[in-house]
Amino acid sequence: MNLSKLRPIQFAFLISLAFLAASCSEDSRFFVPKNSGNYDVIVLGKPISINPLQSDSIVDAVEADQMSHPPKAVVTFDVVSIMDGQYTEKRGGPSQLTQLTEIVADRDLVRLLRDGIPDPHAEIEKKIVRIAVADPEKIFGISSEVPTKRKYRLYLKSVPKQTGSYIFVKTLFKK
Repeated sequence: MNLSKLRPIQFAFLISLAFLAASCSEDSRFFVPKNSGNYDVIVLGKPISINPLQSDSIVDAVEADQMSHPPKAVVTFDVVSIMDGQYTEKRGGPSQLTQLTEIVADRDLVRLLRDGIPDPHAEIEKKIVRIAVADPEKIFGISSEVPTKRKYRLYLKSVPKQTGSYIFVKTLFKK
């Protein structure tokens, strides 16, 4: 195809088609695959620490292949965004009546007007994800010394009858 013999409208159409194809590719920044039932939540996260798994470690998700390779490390990610599904927790804290009593006792009307009284039962987005894995270097390509600046798409499947517990299905990383 000789591009010099194309009319301007044909050339513009080909350029827009090329941009459309590039934006729909799997490497695209905004690509979210259609849910095939293997996951419930996609979280975009940046690793912030890697710690050995201990008996008192708190984790949100466990690697799916834990039978053949038991988890040995906990990788903590900072949640950049939630791309699909819901990844929430209850806000927690004292009841609204207790909060109001404290505000009145402190005579802190400015705090009441500025912040209001947050509902301790309200659902808020989680800020971190802790995943127990057998080998962080094999799964995420990161060593225990220096977490990378990469962002990872973390695919999580919720565990039935255990609110807030997930199985780590897979990951994709972006540079």
